[in-house]
Amino acid sequence: MTIALAKARSSSELVDARTVEGTITRLTYKVPPGRSCLEVIRNYQKEMQYLGFAVVFSGGKDDLGSYFAEAAGYDALQWPPNIPALTLNSESQQFLAMERKGDGGSADVIVALYAVETRFWASDLKNVEKGQVLLQVDIVESEPMEEKMVTVAAEEMA
Repeated sequence: MTIALAKARSSSELVDARTVEGTITRLTYKVPPGRSCLEVIRNYQKEMQYLGFAVVFSGGKDDLGSYFAEAAGYDALQWPPNIPALTLNSESQQFLAMERKGDGGSADVIVALYAVETRFWASDLKNVEKGQVLLQVDIVESEPMEEKMVTVAAEEMA
């Protein structure tokens, strides 16, 4: 999975990104009405810092650029009835990527959060109100790779 580390240069390119491997969990939430994108992101940030996560990259409208959702791949995520709802409003967008390094044999974890407020013209979104925030949460858990390469001679195989 590609995690954004900077703003979008264009609709298909981020200025900086990191490719991470591991177990990926992707969740899209419809936030209760009356909450802002910044409020949602800051609440996650506070809780995750308490759990030992550090900020890798964060930003809002101008820090991310107009095409951030597309460049970061959020246009591939569809909200019923098959609309890329996370790309509908770069004016309200907020992004946060945080990471916690594993100790010993535990996994490294990186979490990317992207929040966007739906626009008035997005009325075709099923069960989403005008101005309601949609939140994408992507979690990647990278287990340390076990290194047990073995050399086997032909005689042993026979």
